[in-house]
Amino acid sequence: MRIASDQLVSVDVSLTGQGVGGVMNRSRLAWVALVATLLSSSSALAQTPATAAVAAPPTPEEDAQARVHFQSGQMFFGQGRYQEAAQAFEEAYRLSHRPELLLNAATAYERMLQIEHALELSRQCVVELPTGHPRRGDCEVAVRRLDSMATHQRAEREAAERRAAEADAAREEAERLAAEAQHQRLEAEDAARRAEADSNSGLTGTQWAGIGAGAAGIGLGVWGGITGYHARTAQQALDEVCPTPSTCPDTPSVNDTIHTMKQRALTATIVSAVSGAGIVTGVVLLIVGRHHDAEEARAVTPTAGPGDLGLGLTVRF
Repeated sequence: MRIASDQLVSVDVSLTGQGVGGVMNRSRLAWVALVATLLSSSSALAQTPATAAVAAPPTPEEDAQARVHFQSGQMFFGQGRYQEAAQAFEEAYRLSHRPELLLNAATAYERMLQIEHALELSRQCVVELPTGHPRRGDCEVAVRRLDSMATHQRAEREAAERRAAEADAAREEAERLAAEAQHQRLEAEDAARRAEADSNSGLTGTQWAGIGAGAAGIGLGVWGGITGYHARTAQQALDEVCPTPSTCPDTPSVNDTIHTMKQRALTATIVSAVSGAGIVTGVVLLIVGRHHDAEEARAVTPTAGPGDLGLGLTVRF
């Protein structure tokens, strides 16, 4: 098919070379005219018979529509609307069968970080452009760059998936440990309640009072023992100063020692007595409480039996 000069399609096939996320330098855009003889020349097609597929040439209407889509793609790309730009370039390629448009679409997909799709289109561009075409080298450069980026992107995605799996496993383990700890806590609380119930049901108030009295008696006994020990210590110190009463010097320090010794001895005696009383009281209360629980309290019951009036009393202890 032969196309007049006013029907030539200008195609932007330049690449920024900045990789993903770069900003296109529009001053470096290359506008090239695709001469109709490049598509229709049999000599050009004979260069790569095994790699370049021969497509049906576009009609003038299709060529005009392709030009409109290409110009829309340029506008969308300049506005940062890369998805719409890629779709416009691909539609222009579908209508015109010009492989250079695949490189434009690949650039738009690269800006959207859709590296795998961009790589696929760049490889298709290399396959469809004949050897020696001025834009084939650009497609090959794009393939090498995008292939490296895709490999890096896949590695990052796999690493992210591994981290996510490890985080999920750690979260599940934490939840399992938390559930186990909750179960153990509930079991411990239940055991404590049972122990408290058993304790309350096994001892009466009287018995608890006996335990308290006994404990107080034991505490007083310990205090009395300590006080008595200090009294004996004071007595030993006094014996060193006063071997006999007649030899005791009448000094304030000696008098203070004698007074302290007497006070501690009296205190130890009183405390020991109270301690003994407390212990005895505790034991008695424990015994009384036990008899009360067993309903062994004293009772007097009238009964029929021998006697002046045929009645009797049974006393139970």
